[in-house]
Amino acid sequence: MLIRLIKSLFNLFIDEEKEYIDRKIKQYYDLFYKNGKHPLNREQCEAVVRNRRYNQVIAAAGTGKTTVLAYRIKFLIEEGIKPERIIAITYSRKAAYEMEKRLKEEFGIDMVEIRTIHSFAYKIIRRERGNRLLIVTPEESKNIIREYFKKLLKSSSFFYDSYHKFLENYQRIYPG
Repeated sequence: MLIRLIKSLFNLFIDEEKEYIDRKIKQYYDLFYKNGKHPLNREQCEAVVRNRRYNQVIAAAGTGKTTVLAYRIKFLIEEGIKPERIIAITYSRKAAYEMEKRLKEEFGIDMVEIRTIHSFAYKIIRRERGNRLLIVTPEESKNIIREYFKKLLKSSSFFYDSYHKFLENYQRIYPG
C-alpha cells in the first residue's frame, strides 16, 4: 500500500515535470529553435528547461554541452534570475572561454561567472583560508589526516563506534 502511494506520488511529479518542460519549450520556441548558429534539438531543450535547482549535463564530446549550458543561462535570465547569481562550471579553460564567448556574442550576456571546476574550488579555498594557502606533500597530507583521525576517535564516541563496526565487517568480509 505504501509503495503504491510512493509510486503514485513519484509518477505525479514526473507528469508535472513533463508538462512543465513542454510548456517552457513552447514558450521559448523562438529562442531554442530559431536562434542563429546553434538551434537546439528536443533533448537539448529538455536539458535547458528542466525544473530543478541544480542541473548536470553529462554527454560525449561534441554533443552540445556548451551550447546547452549557454541556453540554460539565457533561459534562467529570461525567467528572472539575475546574471550575477549564476555560476557556470566547466571542466576545461577552453570550454570556459567558449562559454564566455558564446554568451557574449549570441545573447549579449557578460555578467555570469564562468569557471573551471579547479578555479571554482580554488576560489572557495581562498575565500575560506585567505592568502594562507599551503601546498602539502602527499606524505604531509597523510600525517594531517592521521592526526585528525586520531582526534576524531578520541572526541566522538559515534565515530569511534562506527569505525570499529566498519573494521569488524571488513575483517569478516576480507579475512586475513
